[in-house]
Amino acid sequence: KVEGATATIKEQDGYLQTINMVETEVVDRAKFKISELNDICHQNETEFSFIFYPSKSNSSTVPEEYGVDTNYEEVRADFISYLDAKGLDYLNIRELLENEGYTVNDVFYKTDHHWKTPFGFYAAHAIGDYLNDRYDWKLDVTALDEDKFTFTTYENLWLGETGRDLSKTWAGVLDDFMQIMPNYETSISLYYPDGSEVSGDFSILIDDAGYDGDVDYYSYSAHYSYARGMGSQVTYHNNFADGNGKRILIIKDSFSVVVIPFLTLETSDVTVWDMREEAQTSLYQYIQDNDFDVVLMAYTDFWRSDMWNFN
Repeated sequence: KVEGATATIKEQDGYLQTINMVETEVVDRAKFKISELNDICHQNETEFSFIFYPSKSNSSTVPEEYGVDTNYEEVRADFISYLDAKGLDYLNIRELLENEGYTVNDVFYKTDHHWKTPFGFYAAHAIGDYLNDRYDWKLDVTALDEDKFTFTTYENLWLGETGRDLSKTWAGVLDDFMQIMPNYETSISLYYPDGSEVSGDFSILIDDAGYDGDVDYYSYSAHYSYARGMGSQVTYHNNFADGNGKRILIIKDSFSVVVIPFLTLETSDVTVWDMREEAQTSLYQYIQDNDFDVVLMAYTDFWRSDMWNFN
């Protein structure tokens, strides 16, 4: 199906792959702003790292197979080269996944552009390992040992955003969803910018109301059942960290919904900033006013112009 500059391919198993072109002027602005953000952090004696998530458009073969033009691979390679040239700290999650043999079809839902819960879990572990190695920290990465978690699959649970846009009939499939829950004692507090607070175990981050399958397929997203209440300047505090963790500010897109809950288990505090929300203060001022140990910009390569408008 072709709509303007975007083409959606439906493979035989119902897997939906959307392919489009990147506006290179947005990428040029992203380069400038990420360097500026890095400078602001270092002026504040705060570490900075870019976390490069993969996207469902990561296939370098599908566009060619179907005769659809895309410049995604060229843009990605150029962006990574820029980070290297500027000496910016970054973690390339896509590269890690590819090196372990995972394909786009493994990582992403059939009908949605988000990655599956196990890969958000994977990313949280990878980020913890990276921060320990890069900054000589002692984050508790053993908190994400797989044998400490229960993995429950709900089959044919939901229709993703791509499927909704093109209709359930056209998509022809529904997606499974995996809930991942720690099987050890946890204690989490959520602190909101209005001063309110919610505390409980890890389950307070999960809205499992739709897991029984009684959902409206055109409005329900299983992906967003994680990190309930997430929004700018919300802090996720691990009450069992005992001061041994770090204070992390994560500038996020929607992929971090299934990363932040698990990342919180490795450290003491994870505070959220989302450029798509209207902030009461500037990002730069917020960094200067708070004592974060690291600022992480964790983005997939959507290259949305509004997500780079830092000030």
